[in-house]
Amino acid sequence: MTSIETCESEFQAEVATYNLVVYISLGLTLLSYMVGVGCKESFIEKPALGFKIFGALSVIKLIIAILLFTSLTPTCPDGCRCSGSPPYFYAIIVTIVSFVWAMRAYTFYSLDQNAKSGGASSAGVASQQAIQLSGNQNSIV
Repeated sequence: MTSIETCESEFQAEVATYNLVVYISLGLTLLSYMVGVGCKESFIEKPALGFKIFGALSVIKLIIAILLFTSLTPTCPDGCRCSGSPPYFYAIIVTIVSFVWAMRAYTFYSLDQNAKSGGASSAGVASQQAIQLSGNQNSIV
């Protein structure tokens, strides 16, 4: 193999790894959407469950974003010429989605705390807030 072919194959291997993680992240987003829609009633009844699920998904998504920004970003091997710039666009989107999910988890946490501390009157308000939140479930990735 010539050095150009070696450089190209090394770079393409890094690109393939990056793309694999991007597809895994997209799958996680799809899974989150399906869980959000499928468990809407459970989240209304038990906001702590929504907090745990969206909190965990947010952390996983943030870890993926950090990996995409750092060690998984395709780099041209030393002594080679590669075209193209690092694909930071999707890593930025992953970071934004992670923070949206963290905000959703915090909202469920607040609903759960309001329901626990306020008793029956606060539980009704928390339930109504959860219904409003679940109505927005389809708009959050």
